[in-house]
Amino acid sequence: MIVARAFVALAVAAAGLAAATGPAPAATGGVDGAAVTLLAQPVGLELGGLATLTVRVTGAPADAEIDASIFPPVTVEGVRDAREGRLPAKQVGFLPRAPLAERTNADGTASVALRAVDAPPRFDEEVRMGEPGVYPVRVRVLSAGGDSTLAQLVTFLVRPGSRRLPLTVVLPLPGSPSLRPDGTTRVSADDQARAQAVTQLLAALPDFPFTLAPRPELLAALGRTNPVLTGRLAGALGSRAVLAMPFVRLDASGMVAADLAAEIGRQLAAGEQAIAAALPGTRPDRRVWLDDGSLDDASLGTLRTLGVQHLLTTPERLDPVPAAPVLHPLPLTVGGETPVVSAVGSGLGALVGDAATAAAIAPADDDVAATVVDLVAELSALAFAEEVGRGLVILPPQDWQVTSAFWTALASALRGPSMITPVGLDEFLRTTTPARDATFRLRADTGRDEVGLAQSLFVTRVALTQMGSVLPASSPRFAGLADRTTVATSADLTDAERQAYFDAVTERVNPVRAAVTARVRDRITLAGKNGTIPLSLVNTLDEPVTVRVRVSTDKLRVEDNDQLVTVPARGELPLRLEVEARTSAWQFPATVSLTTPDGSEPMGTPTAVDLRAVGLSGLGLGLSFGALAVLLTWWITHHRRRRKAERRATASLVSP
Repeated sequence: MIVARAFVALAVAAAGLAAATGPAPAATGGVDGAAVTLLAQPVGLELGGLATLTVRVTGAPADAEIDASIFPPVTVEGVRDAREGRLPAKQVGFLPRAPLAERTNADGTASVALRAVDAPPRFDEEVRMGEPGVYPVRVRVLSAGGDSTLAQLVTFLVRPGSRRLPLTVVLPLPGSPSLRPDGTTRVSADDQARAQAVTQLLAALPDFPFTLAPRPELLAALGRTNPVLTGRLAGALGSRAVLAMPFVRLDASGMVAADLAAEIGRQLAAGEQAIAAALPGTRPDRRVWLDDGSLDDASLGTLRTLGVQHLLTTPERLDPVPAAPVLHPLPLTVGGETPVVSAVGSGLGALVGDAATAAAIAPADDDVAATVVDLVAELSALAFAEEVGRGLVILPPQDWQVTSAFWTALASALRGPSMITPVGLDEFLRTTTPARDATFRLRADTGRDEVGLAQSLFVTRVALTQMGSVLPASSPRFAGLADRTTVATSADLTDAERQAYFDAVTERVNPVRAAVTARVRDRITLAGKNGTIPLSLVNTLDEPVTVRVRVSTDKLRVEDNDQLVTVPARGELPLRLEVEARTSAWQFPATVSLTTPDGSEPMGTPTAVDLRAVGLSGLGLGLSFGALAVLLTWWITHHRRRRKAERRATASLVSP
């Protein structure tokens, strides 16, 4: 079985980005409720560069003092330990303690400035950062003249090396079905708010190479209800990459098991068309499939035939779940098949769905700076540890809440000296190379039973196609019904909710099926071997209907049978069908049937007709001619005999 190449990477696995306990607090309380909070700082720092850490100190006495210490470079695990307060035993530099008042700015914030050098410091602000790495920095608020720590925080500075780790960010824009069974469109408040927030984020960071993963059905619904928003989204997106998505969320493994593999391709094509219509100028990239439904070996094989090369998934979908930082790409097996190129991606790191992820993606206003620094520090440590050719993908969870402040701070941090280089999806796929040091198995899903869906789809779509063929090409009667069958496949719907869509389509189709009826007398008398069947077709619709008329009988030959006729709107069409008897019978049963133009689907109920002949049949004519001949022979014989008798009588009278 061909298994789809999967892709994507993460910043950190389940123990990930914010460790098991989530991101470290930006402020650490101390004596008498004193606290220090990080407000802003650069993360990357080149040699000779100056990093100013801006903090807010609360609850400290007026005579409190402040200092800073910098520690040797640490690994990913060291970053996590430092966040928990477990710092290396020695320092590589420090900023001497000074009165807090001297470092307090006019706005009440305090500043600590550190300059990176690779030689012994000559000035108070200089700290030695002799080699590239991630350096923990501790800022303390101290009691005046004493060693009592009132409050402290731990942050990080990164002296970049020559290597850069490519990073791509995929922004999901999910949406539950907005097209309702009755044909109305109602976009949920949450979906609309998220679309507005994503639009604002893209507009606020026009140069950041986000990749958008939108639900096409949501874009189509917004195009009908809020075209201004879709126009703004298209403008804010610019030339950035867009993932190809199926029109609605699918249960891929269940659909393939129900012989609906072709429907997956249909949904993907419909999704691409909807994306292109809503976001003009975009070319959806179908190389990457967002894993937001069930998948197994068979469904991955189907995706592969559709051009999918990579799977954007989450760590909990892998067996074993990665317990350490993992980068793109990873070998992946499914159901014991041969490993294929893959990678893992999830929330900010691999923390989709837990509290730590939510805190990282949507931190409180005061936590933004610290959260961004923690993220960049850990990813930078990861970059130092990994070989060239690997990369990261940041994929927020499907229910993420957009926090522009966080993404703005992250983009700003990555614009400075950094080990991380944001890239677009295409460059990411071109520049990263497979890893060969680990193999993970995708946890396969059997999915839901979609046999009922397959049956309903087949019956409903056949009825739509056939009944639509009897109407004019411009008829609006079935407008939007095909979209409802497409939406009905959504994995977000229950079986009952799906059936409501199919029932709504059936209610619109049935009146067309019964729109035209044939009116004909129950008994028709033919004057002889040849005759005419008079009938009329009546249309109850307010638009013309084209049907095929056929008379079925074994004893008559019907001239121009199987006629294709168009019955006018709310009108009547008279027809006269010429027939000829094939036998000498006196009774000819027949059935008048109406069908769709291709003859595959019946229209209404067939009408039975009883035809009778009162003219002479061939045998009757033969008997009549025979009787006439006998009568004529008798008359001639009788006439001759009479004439002969008359001559004899005359002869006897004239004789003497």
